Amino acid sequence: MYTINPRFLQNAVAGLFVSRRLRVDGKIPFEEANNLEFNYDKNWQIGPLSDGTNEFQIYLSEGEHTFSLEVTLGHFGEIYSEVSNCLTRINAIYLKILQITGTSPDSYMDYSFYNRIPNEIAEMKTLAERLTALSEEFRKINKDKASSNSATLLNVAQILEKMNRDSEGQIAKNFTALKNNIGSLGTWLNNITEQSLTIDYFIIQPAEDKLPKANGNFFQEFAFEVKAFVYSFIYNGYSFASSSEGHDVVSVSVWTTVSREYAQIIRDLIDEDFGNSYPYISVNLKLVAGGTLLPATLAGVGPDVMMGEGQTTVIDYAVRGALLDVSQYDGFEELKSRFSEASMTPLTVALDSTDGQVAVYGIPQAQSFNVMFYRKDILAELGVSIPETWTEFKSMVPKLQSKNYMVGMGTSGSATTTFYMFMYQNGGSLYTNGGRSISFGTDESLRAFDQMCKFYTQYRFPITYDAANRFRTGEMPVLVADYISFYNQFTIYATELKGLWGFTLLPGVERADGTVNHATPSSVSAMVLMKDAKERGTDEAGFCFMEWWMRDNIQSRYANELIALLGPAGKYATANVNAFDQMSWTASEVKELKRIIPNLYCVNEMPGSYIISRYVGFAFLAVYNNDADPAESIMSYINTINSEMDRKREELSRQFYIPEKSSDGDGKDD
Repeated sequence: MYTINPRFLQNAVAGLFVSRRLRVDGKIPFEEANNLEFNYDKNWQIGPLSDGTNEFQIYLSEGEHTFSLEVTLGHFGEIYSEVSNCLTRINAIYLKILQITGTSPDSYMDYSFYNRIPNEIAEMKTLAERLTALSEEFRKINKDKASSNSATLLNVAQILEKMNRDSEGQIAKNFTALKNNIGSLGTWLNNITEQSLTIDYFIIQPAEDKLPKANGNFFQEFAFEVKAFVYSFIYNGYSFASSSEGHDVVSVSVWTTVSREYAQIIRDLIDEDFGNSYPYISVNLKLVAGGTLLPATLAGVGPDVMMGEGQTTVIDYAVRGALLDVSQYDGFEELKSRFSEASMTPLTVALDSTDGQVAVYGIPQAQSFNVMFYRKDILAELGVSIPETWTEFKSMVPKLQSKNYMVGMGTSGSATTTFYMFMYQNGGSLYTNGGRSISFGTDESLRAFDQMCKFYTQYRFPITYDAANRFRTGEMPVLVADYISFYNQFTIYATELKGLWGFTLLPGVERADGTVNHATPSSVSAMVLMKDAKERGTDEAGFCFMEWWMRDNIQSRYANELIALLGPAGKYATANVNAFDQMSWTASEVKELKRIIPNLYCVNEMPGSYIISRYVGFAFLAVYNNDADPAESIMSYINTINSEMDRKREELSRQFYIPEKSSDGDGKDD
């Protein structure tokens, strides 16, 4: 008989154990192997696999065997399911109260709760009793160890019991506490699913053999730290170099500012795949701090390729002659076909206002855009359909507000993006005269700004709010937010609402022919090819790396590796439109994304255009705070913006213009 002895570290889930399921040669050797436990300790541990009470011995026949450990909730699984069901019902009760009282109930007002929601009040007692019992069961499974997890269940139970015992006196008074504890219960569910465990190695030995210590003594640990200190002067932990065997190998330097974990995935993909296509190119991937590129470029020691630069930064470097035009390299047209047309817009400029010659100063890497998130359960209860146009959207708003729900159009900080959306949906454009001036004085722009402002002044949409929290509680069942950042945040923030929310494309403006213009603003980050690469003779190799990195299969593999590393909150906003099918989106989500992508547009970046968002924000706040006239407010800044853009043009020796086919250049949509 043998014991399987892992050396492990479980210091992430304080006060609890994490669980694993053991398989030997693909089979579970005995029933208890379904619920192996690894207790919390700040130090490394070593010992036989056990269920927390009994240590297990396993019979192994002669020969090779395969062992695997699977993540599982173990003994907590049933409690997790029960608490999740309770939370669903508590949230439903909360929403019923919200429809009566609004978000800030008056503790001294008689709401007649008992007459209006008698069933919900009765259910509070049942839920309080069930949560109390689950708290006791949780404590027993955890072997009577002190834990805030059982206390969380009791806190919610006590609030529900108070509300049930004295509905008129306690429901309004404890409404905010109930909302906060619903969030705590959701966090509790998320924490229980965290089963972090670090395993160093396994020792498989006869049961009677003695195990080594899990941690070294003082002298061993001191010697290790000294070696690590000395090694730090030799090893560059932030540079990942690779090489290719053979003659005339070209080494290309690639810099990125992502986290070390992300960079390691990029390095692994390079090692596994890049050499198959380009065997005589060596990639030196370097992880650098943000802001490193500028001083390195000025000193002439920058990279050949820089990853993840924002679209504004790309044009800032291009207008100063620091970047190469990637459209001049073989294979560019095929590479360009992997992206939406909109994603190329902010990276493309006209070099002359008349001859039509254009240059492209980057390759889209990631693309972000807004979508409309909605709570399926709340809209279904109210009988509200998802709006396709802003007319339908306006019809929906009173139905929500009559039940004390709010709608999130965007905060004051996103006013420029919201304005651009309405402007392009109304057939307008940002620039006139080839990008030399802005078009805020046109009918389309003025109509768009007025349309946006009315949602905040007439419909009283909030300009500041915690989107994730209000969407979770249901106070804001419809909101506009960035599809990838909000999706990732909410996936782990509200695990209890899985399947109860979704996203879709933004409502649009109906055209004269009956079609709907769903134009949706977006922005990109890009890879750029530095001018110094040309002088070093590595520009061709640099472009080869850019082409390889944005291939469909590489982007989907990278995205899926991030999911494996970070979990469901690791979705990646790739700019490659062909990669979505191989990524971990659901079929319905892929369907929505493919509806949205053809409606995306990006605004051209021009020297001095950074000033636009500042003055759009000023104009919007003047309307919201001071009841200024929308048209007069936005038009008052036209000369100021144009003057700043003219000043930047005079300051810079290179002149860029809007390509003629761009919607920004002629005031018409493509």
